Amino acid sequence: MAIIGFWRDLSIMRRLRLTGLAIGLSVVSVLGFVLVVCTVVAGLLSFTVIGAFLFLGLAAAQRPFTDLHLRSAERVLGRSIPRTPRTPTSGGPLRRLGQAVSDTGTWRDIAFLIFNTVSGLTILLVPPLLFLHGLTALLLPLLWNTLGVGQHGFPYMTWFWINSGNVLQASLVLAAVSFLLWWILTPALLRLNAAITWALLGSSSASASGYASQPQVGVR
Repeated sequence: MAIIGFWRDLSIMRRLRLTGLAIGLSVVSVLGFVLVVCTVVAGLLSFTVIGAFLFLGLAAAQRPFTDLHLRSAERVLGRSIPRTPRTPTSGGPLRRLGQAVSDTGTWRDIAFLIFNTVSGLTILLVPPLLFLHGLTALLLPLLWNTLGVGQHGFPYMTWFWINSGNVLQASLVLAAVSFLLWWILTPALLRLNAAITWALLGSSSASASGYASQPQVGVR
């Protein structure tokens, strides 16, 4: 079993799945930021009836976004992450609005979605960009005649000069470096993002309601 687990940890398919997860979480991060902006605008208009209802609805919609990040962190880390549930709102619109505003979970979700737009995207975009760069480097000889770089080639990263004579060798070197970095960094970066998500959203209480106590199956 240990050998199988070790082999799975080294597999390319696992890294491809993690890269796909990184792309999906990046999209969710952008959508979450849009949701936060709309929530803040609705909060500024909460002195009106329409604004108050919009704020309540948008504030409630944040939890599925943050829960998605937390569930993804569970898959990457291979364990359950308890979370403090939000306080249920009840009563009339003004009472519900006051409960939502006073609930620290509301502001915790808002803060996470804002922070994750910067930190999360910075971490999550590295694996797909490295993989895309490797594919582009492999296709460089095929694209050479369409690049319009002239007869003298062009400097790559200011130190690596590529011309028609060494384009094949250069493409293989660049692709190898990119794929090697992608293979090494992808699991570490996804675990780093999962650890940050756990630190920001996870609860210190192992008995937080709504979450399983058994470890989850990690991404393999």
